[in-house]
Amino acid sequence: MQHAFRDSFIFTSDIVWFPGHMTKALNTVKKLCHNVDMMVEVRDARIPISSVNQEIEKSLRNKPRLILLHRCDLITKQQQLAELRYFQQRNERVLLTSVKTGTNMNAIIPSLLAVRQSRFTSVGSYFAVMGIPNVGKSSIIRSIQKSTASFRKNSSPNVGAIPGVTKRVASTKVHVQPDVYMIDTPGIFLPEVKDPKVGMKLALCGSVKDSIVGEDEIADYLLFTLNHKGNFSYVEKVGLKQPTDELTVLIEAMMARFKKDALACARRFIRMYRDGAFGLFLLDDV
Repeated sequence: MQHAFRDSFIFTSDIVWFPGHMTKALNTVKKLCHNVDMMVEVRDARIPISSVNQEIEKSLRNKPRLILLHRCDLITKQQQLAELRYFQQRNERVLLTSVKTGTNMNAIIPSLLAVRQSRFTSVGSYFAVMGIPNVGKSSIIRSIQKSTASFRKNSSPNVGAIPGVTKRVASTKVHVQPDVYMIDTPGIFLPEVKDPKVGMKLALCGSVKDSIVGEDEIADYLLFTLNHKGNFSYVEKVGLKQPTDELTVLIEAMMARFKKDALACARRFIRMYRDGAFGLFLLDDV
């Protein structure tokens, strides 16, 4: 049976989510961009273009940067290769990573050492890890800390002044001879999302609070996206007999199957996507 689906998605509102603490954090990160030796930028491999923070991008200038396309286990091998080509053609240093599968986690520090610069050799090199919220930055940092813990066993965390930065910041030593230190930064959302499609992709991947956009809106966009891609794997998983273009039909089927209310079912549908239940696919075009 042929099904008719929407050709486009109607975005009902702009996504605005920039709490006061993020303004302060953005200014701190911008200053760090100027004063650290290298940057590691973590992006979501499902949205490798949409998950860039343009405000921080402007501050990088010619700073050596390594882009980590994280959660690469949630896209296909073919899509992984397409992403690598996309960034390499733009002369970007890039690694596909996944804490879940361990992909390239041991390659991060060697990749940084290959482009290491140090303005002050006596204090070693510093790199900052940055990214928008919920791209897996904290998981990557914990993985690096764990893998480099052996030579820090009897030492306390390093807290010191980075040249050019007045405020003392905590750093983790991740390499010796040469000395290299890692600095964490807060996850910062975009001050303004001009393209509603980008905003919805960010929401679908969890980089903005679900309640800001609305669980129903995110779930409806997910349903639209799955149908648009011809991915009907959701049908059996949510208790439907055939694909649908109506969120209410999908939610009612889920309520009957899972014995939960409408909001809980919308949240479950979103979570299923984020956990990879509907297969591996890319949201951005590369």
